[in-house]
Amino acid sequence: SMKRKLEQCGGREIHNLSSVCKGDKEFMEVWNTHYARLRFFDQNTFSAEFHHAARTTLQKIHDAGFLQRFVVKLRNKFIVVSTARAFFGDVGLTYGYFGSRVFLHPWNLKDPDIHNPLRDHVRELGDELRRKTTTETLDEVNIPAFNMCLVNHYDTTSRATWQEDAYHNLGKMALAWHQDPHCSPLSTISVYHSGEEGDDTWEVGFRVMWDKETPALQVPIRSGDSYSMTHDFNSTHQHCVLTGTSPRFSLAYRDTITEGNTWSSISEKVANAKDLVAKHYLRVSQKTTDDILSEPEITVAELEEIQNIHTELEFSWIRPFWFQGSVHAKLHESYWLPAIEALENSWWELEQYTSWIISHCLYSFPNMLSQDQDHHDIGKMFCQQLQKRIELRQEWKEKYLCVKQTEPIRRPEILDTSFLKEDLTEVLSWLWWVVFR
Repeated sequence: SMKRKLEQCGGREIHNLSSVCKGDKEFMEVWNTHYARLRFFDQNTFSAEFHHAARTTLQKIHDAGFLQRFVVKLRNKFIVVSTARAFFGDVGLTYGYFGSRVFLHPWNLKDPDIHNPLRDHVRELGDELRRKTTTETLDEVNIPAFNMCLVNHYDTTSRATWQEDAYHNLGKMALAWHQDPHCSPLSTISVYHSGEEGDDTWEVGFRVMWDKETPALQVPIRSGDSYSMTHDFNSTHQHCVLTGTSPRFSLAYRDTITEGNTWSSISEKVANAKDLVAKHYLRVSQKTTDDILSEPEITVAELEEIQNIHTELEFSWIRPFWFQGSVHAKLHESYWLPAIEALENSWWELEQYTSWIISHCLYSFPNMLSQDQDHHDIGKMFCQQLQKRIELRQEWKEKYLCVKQTEPIRRPEILDTSFLKEDLTEVLSWLWWVVFR
């Protein structure tokens, strides 16, 4: 656990740890010994044309409204982060960001779209960073193409809210010590920095994980500089961004894990759920009894699979997309907007199916839920699913209130006339009573 690791590193005595910065005589020795997989490229590594393309692309991203301040949950509180960000990447890819799903603006999109050239420029800049890192890396292996890019805009007007480094006393951090999450094993992360010409006040810090003896590395970074964390560096080290005096952009490229995070993966799940529903409807239509839940019509495992997908649709895909508001939806109108609307239609089909099942449980054969083991298991499973949705909807309610000034869109829209209303407490109470009486 983290607590045990901290204890191994000296418990509470982990402040005032050492660090080295450029100019210290041991700087390069520490770098070569403990940070050898960190590759740094100064602004002269790339052509003037490359830097111009990067600055132009970043300014267009800013002007087009792609940058947003996301809401994250930290220490059981929802906060709006001070750094504005935008996410770009492969078509149909999403990214887990502090417990929520972020929808990447797709590059290589085949359909015509006004923002296609801009998104493709982001990818092309990453390709150039990857080529340079591949030729310079110690491992002498080809680095796979990046599948996503995180664009950060650090606005120094928020500097007062940034925290001090409590470990190495390096000063205020625009981005605290962390490892980049959800990266493919042993994959490279490349970061390009763009700021005001002549501003050398920004720095990046690096440290070895759970090691209080090795000094942290404090590296100044100017506009046009870049660095790559290769091989296992991200899994064995942490890094932070030390705040400068002028606004800063960065392009952070990585190869993120795709399993469970793509349009194709959720589409396949939804297709399986709808196939189970269709087969259940067909079997019931061919029966003469009112019992719609006895095998072989449907099993507890099949019902639970349908409900898990139903829950995932609402809380992991639909609500996170609409939460970012109308501007976000407009920017995604060529790909993710129609995709999410299709998922909403599927969610509504599963909602109607769930209403049909639960209403039968309550009104058509309540006695069987307490007397027959299979029916009891089904009723118990639905109680658990409804309880989970009540808790998740309460969490989302708190999240909406946290950012009401940004006018998040609340979807899926659940009608007050629906059997399953936004507040599921009453239905759950009745079902619980029927199942466990």
